[in-house]
Amino acid sequence: MGCTKVIETSVDKIPSTHFKFATFDTIKQNVDESLLFDIIGHVVEKDPINEINIKDKDKKSKLLEIVVQDLEYLKYRSLCDDLLMLFITIYLIFRKNTIRCTLWETFAERMDAYLLKDDHNGPIVVILQFFRTKTYLGIF
Repeated sequence: MGCTKVIETSVDKIPSTHFKFATFDTIKQNVDESLLFDIIGHVVEKDPINEINIKDKDKKSKLLEIVVQDLEYLKYRSLCDDLLMLFITIYLIFRKNTIRCTLWETFAERMDAYLLKDDHNGPIVVILQFFRTKTYLGIF
């Protein structure tokens, strides 16, 4: 199995045949830990990297929690004539179409380092392949 890669790329370089992207609604309706999904979305929030003790192990693990937004809301933009209505619509859809993701170890460290850089020229879009859903303390 290969290692995790964090790279900057352009849309035309993403191979469309390697992924089977699931909608965020589909993922939220199928909280089954045996299912794996591919997702694509915009990183809209990042917590500080954290170290926790893993039960039954004598080491600490690093984790990074990010919030990824489904970009599907953009299709509704043309329906909004009024600017205030546009912002209300985006806000409501934004709240519905996000997923909190926990990244572990090397992937967490590399993503955190990338997100902390100041030289981003636009939104940060991520592809997570073989994404697994889990609830923690009853929260998805």
